[in-house]
Amino acid sequence: MTYRDFYLFDGEGGEGTSGNTGVATSGEEGTALEEKKDDDLFDDSYDDSEEADDESSEGENADEPKDLSAEFEELIKGKYKDLYDARVKDTLSKRFKNAEADRSRLGEYEDALFVLYDKYDIEPGNLNGLKEAIAKDGELLEERAEREGLSVEQYKYQKKLEAENRRLEAEQRKRAAKEQADALYEQWESESAELRNVYPHFNLKKEASENPEFMSYLESGMSVRKAFEAAHIQELISGAIQMATKETRKNTIDTVRARGLRPRENGMQSKAPLKVKKNISNLSNEDMDRINKRVARGETVTF
Repeated sequence: MTYRDFYLFDGEGGEGTSGNTGVATSGEEGTALEEKKDDDLFDDSYDDSEEADDESSEGENADEPKDLSAEFEELIKGKYKDLYDARVKDTLSKRFKNAEADRSRLGEYEDALFVLYDKYDIEPGNLNGLKEAIAKDGELLEERAEREGLSVEQYKYQKKLEAENRRLEAEQRKRAAKEQADALYEQWESESAELRNVYPHFNLKKEASENPEFMSYLESGMSVRKAFEAAHIQELISGAIQMATKETRKNTIDTVRARGLRPRENGMQSKAPLKVKKNISNLSNEDMDRINKRVARGETVTF
């Protein structure tokens, strides 16, 4: 699935103006607050312009595949055939190991029950017959009832009630788990609908089935948007850089044409890239919006 579309928000608000009284206007206060937030989020001392340039040029040269299924088939049968085959073999191997472990445990249960099958002369594997034989074993029931201080009938009735309670509790737990899962999925669906306003091609089911990293973020308690952006942070930043570069070029050309200004010489140093201080998984929606704005202004953001 491709998530290359990156819709940036509108630019930041304008600054206020003030006279010579020395009193800051509301616009200046907003600018100061904006700069403080930037100081908390970005590390201006980080300098990795060469790496950022490489990523930017890679983003510019990347073409959107027209047929992802055909491209995928071509890759797994060609360039990535060995890696794909190894991954499939590893997955099958793990499944076989789990199945073998289940068979081993089942065999141990059968061995433990064999004594009872032999005691009651029941064909091994006939669990219903074994259950009936134990229920009719007066000697066993008398011993258990006496230990509980009950008659045989009272003991049988008590065990029947206990079994029924266990069944009802299991059903209640299963129902509660399903309701919780349904509620969580509805929440994810609602968040997905909102996220498609920003990333129109987002598909929750496809992302969940094809991207384990996204699911791990989601299951850890992240919102759908934070999980998606954390799982695709490099792609999103690359797309933003590509879009910002094109927009900056266009604005520069328009400015030069409108004002008759000379473009900056190539030898002049550009501003050093900004390094985000926070871990990707800790970025809030506001943080991502602020990063998008900085990228839209033509600045380079790294992690």
